[in-house]
Amino acid sequence: MYEYIFAQWLPGSGYSIDHRPHFEVLGKNYRQYDLESEEEIWIPVMASQGS
Repeated sequence: MYEYIFAQWLPGSGYSIDHRPHFEVLGKNYRQYDLESEEEIWIPVMASQGS
């Protein structure tokens, strides 16, 4: 998912990385190595200059 966010979504989104911490939340539906696992990914962004 990180590769998609940083290599595909972010470059065309009109946003850039805001230099604050990013983190994951591994809740009750997180199961390591399970393709049906769920987790939240929090990445701070800001509007790109000129957008």
